[in-house]
Amino acid sequence: MSEERMMDNDEDVDKDKKIRLSQGEKAKKDGKYEIITNEEGETELILHDDEKDEPAADEEDADLSYELPDEYEEEDDVFGSLTADDIEEAMRIKKEEEREVREKVEELMGMADEALKSSRYSSAAEYIDQAEELSELSGEMCVMKLVALTAGFTDFSEAEKISDAARKVRKSADDGQKETLHKRYYKSVKAMADLDTGKIEELKAENEKAKAERREMLIPQRKKAARDFFITLGVFVVLAAVAIAFLSIMFSIEEMTYVIVAAVFSGAAVVTLIVMIVMARFYARAAGLCKLNEKDSSTKLGRELLGMTERFDAETACCEAMSPLFQDSSEEKK
Repeated sequence: MSEERMMDNDEDVDKDKKIRLSQGEKAKKDGKYEIITNEEGETELILHDDEKDEPAADEEDADLSYELPDEYEEEDDVFGSLTADDIEEAMRIKKEEEREVREKVEELMGMADEALKSSRYSSAAEYIDQAEELSELSGEMCVMKLVALTAGFTDFSEAEKISDAARKVRKSADDGQKETLHKRYYKSVKAMADLDTGKIEELKAENEKAKAERREMLIPQRKKAARDFFITLGVFVVLAAVAIAFLSIMFSIEEMTYVIVAAVFSGAAVVTLIVMIVMARFYARAAGLCKLNEKDSSTKLGRELLGMTERFDAETACCEAMSPLFQDSSEEKK
């Protein structure tokens, strides 16, 4: 009986092992159990703890759930939401706007051309300015603007604007356009420039003579004012130093001698300070007059000279813009 029981037990153990092994194979597939050998040498199935496995899943989720910065999300909202139809519509709107701008510029330039033909130069200049706000001027437009600003190259009062327009013509207009200007206007503009050259030389001589005459009067006044100011400054420094010295020791003796001396010198220093301020104002005024005398813009004759010089520069710029063969070396370098 004992042997039979032992055999039955062996069979039960074998069955139990087979069951465990089959469960182990299934557990391996499910990934929930693990087959181990315990201390007694028996094979066991160990259940994995789901809670311990959850953090790993969380880590995987964390790796997969990366959030983009705000600025990229905003861009994605803008560009990602556009469809092919939206892009096509945007392109159509853009082309339509460009077409409207071209038509408006053409309309304005047509009005400017009509104004030039009827010698309404100020109106032509206004139309061209409006066109320039909408689009960059072509070479032909730059030529029209130069003609309008100069009233057909007869008025150079707006010298700064004319010089700027002439530079644009020189840069943008083609040789044919420059040649046309050269044939029609070059001789008259060059004659005006030559005439203004002689006037400028005369005005320079008169202006320098007037400056020299004023210098003979102003410079001695400035020297005298400077001398008076620095003498008064020196006296003030001495009086102030003596007053401070006696103020620091006026109670060192019982008599009132030092107190009286300190008071006298302090009063004298205050009076001298007032005189020094007056002398400083005289000196500043004399120095300012000498400085103004050297500026051409401070006198009527000097302003006339500046205006004539600006006019000559504008005329010269126009002559250069009219020459098809003229090249500005400074612009070539740029």
